[in-house]
Amino acid sequence: MTEAEKFTDVLIKRLEECAKSFYNETNALSFEVKTNYNSKLEAADNILSHEIDIYYNEHIVRFSYYPHIPLSTSHSILTCYVSLSKSDSQRLFYPLSQIYGFLGVTPSYALTLPLILSADSMTECFECIADSLTAIHSDIKALSCSQGEKDALFDAEFGSACDYFKSRFPTTDDIKSEIDKSREEWYGYFISDTYEQPLSPEDETNTQSGFEQILLRINDEAQSMLLADKQKFLTFYFRQLLSRSLSSGFEAYMVGNYPAAIKKLKKLKNKTQYENLLIDYMENAESPRRHIPESIYKNLTELYKNGISKNNFKEALAIAPAMIIFGAPWAALFLLIYFLFFYFENKNSIYLLGPLENAPCVILPALIMGIVTVSFNMDKFYKLFFRKNSEKLTALQTAASSRSALKFMKGLSAVLLICSTAFLFLTVHQNLKLTENGFYDNTAFFSINGPFYEYEDVERLHYQQQTPNGNGGTFPYPSYAIILKNGERIDIDHFDSCNEKFLDVFKDKGVEVEQKYN
Repeated sequence: MTEAEKFTDVLIKRLEECAKSFYNETNALSFEVKTNYNSKLEAADNILSHEIDIYYNEHIVRFSYYPHIPLSTSHSILTCYVSLSKSDSQRLFYPLSQIYGFLGVTPSYALTLPLILSADSMTECFECIADSLTAIHSDIKALSCSQGEKDALFDAEFGSACDYFKSRFPTTDDIKSEIDKSREEWYGYFISDTYEQPLSPEDETNTQSGFEQILLRINDEAQSMLLADKQKFLTFYFRQLLSRSLSSGFEAYMVGNYPAAIKKLKKLKNKTQYENLLIDYMENAESPRRHIPESIYKNLTELYKNGISKNNFKEALAIAPAMIIFGAPWAALFLLIYFLFFYFENKNSIYLLGPLENAPCVILPALIMGIVTVSFNMDKFYKLFFRKNSEKLTALQTAASSRSALKFMKGLSAVLLICSTAFLFLTVHQNLKLTENGFYDNTAFFSINGPFYEYEDVERLHYQQQTPNGNGGTFPYPSYAIILKNGERIDIDHFDSCNEKFLDVFKDKGVEVEQKYN
């Protein structure tokens, strides 16, 4: 079991213990646990959500734990939902915040709590949400027994969802109107398909009655389908609200920074009744206070600010030395691979110009792989560079870990390793390869098989005191250029073309090599 799996398993077990105690204390009817996974793989580090449903006479309370929220920087989150229709198989679960908003009551604590990094912290968070639930439990019971109030809540939330997504659904009246418009046409089809001769008055009456029954069934089916679509739409809307409840405005509210919270929450578009309640509460509060347990307050203030880890900047600065430290073993490995390639490249040559000069290039892939190694050893990284907060940061990193993220990093690591090996091969192969009969011009970086020239094709090696830079200027160091008898010129200024061993090969093959001059 991985550290991420152990971490999630510990928190889920503590959540179930707390929920079981709450179930016993409130004399609920039954208790149900369900785990939803990101895919068919049932593993602790592949959990989408862990839900605990507690059943009462007319309603259901659901405590939901999310190890991760897509497109959010927050992790390890606990929140609560309520279904007001226990008997309905297509029941809808409202966020507890939306119930508070509908009732017009402001909770004492935040109703969605992130960064739960220990079992004790899970207990604290559960107790806060349970207290908020208990405070309005009698109102929830009354609400679940009133169809009119339930319809009002549904309509209010559905209207908010339509405003949020700028969408429109057909109404009950729209469906009825559409059926009335088509009534006459449908009745004609119904008659022609059922009877082959004119109807008697008695048959007409019976047929009309049967047709009306069919229309009623069509209307009921259409209304049921519409309701199901609306519920799915609302469920999606509630997921958006979950992400929104983890935004920087809510974070400021959680820690008691009212001015920042008011400013940020007021900027939200299509604010919910709950959000308006919080703004009104903070504007009229005599003094600010925190709305989260002590453990979450420390995590948010010490580790996070505005939804972003406070150590991001420090980590960015620490990456440079970490790349060197964690990349050192890779540099040794890549140097070995480099010289292995050099051995095979040099096997059929008299001399290679370039590869030994390019050997320091192994540093680049080593540094890149050093970053990858850091991502797999964040605990060591924190202990090395963040000793004071290393335990908390390691817990946060464990909370943030997921199977999908690990899978991505493993895939990325494999790709980078392959690319690094290819880079080393190309770097070694970027050379001027001298053989017994001639030389290969592999000076282009992506030259897998450069052009071959015989020595007798070379007129001379031309010496130049200043090396042309290709832009009309010169570099302040000497170099040689290979001048071919056909007038072509091969510049090898990016290698040490003044190398005596390199020049001696051409001299031995009878090629004129211009003398250096001062």
